[in-house]
Amino acid sequence: MPVQRPGCLIEALPRPKELEKAFRNYRYAGPIFVAPPWREIYHDDDDRTQDWLAAKATYVAVTAAWKKYGYDLVELPKASVEERVLFVKKRLA
Repeated sequence: MPVQRPGCLIEALPRPKELEKAFRNYRYAGPIFVAPPWREIYHDDDDRTQDWLAAKATYVAVTAAWKKYGYDLVELPKASVEERVLFVKKRLA
């Protein structure tokens, strides 16, 4: 059933049982670094076609799915690229 958000539509498509089993049995060895929506730097272009509201809704849906399967999410700081690189390196050390 689709989930309606202001300005966008996120589809919650049914998953086959085999896919659900794969999600649980073939784990990614996290942590998983996620970049939160950042309005000040967001813009759409030929590669990023979602508008701001759709991008935010996608972030919520994707992070909820990762959490559902017990993954450790680490939110990247809203900082320069260099600062983000240092953040990731420190987290992985």
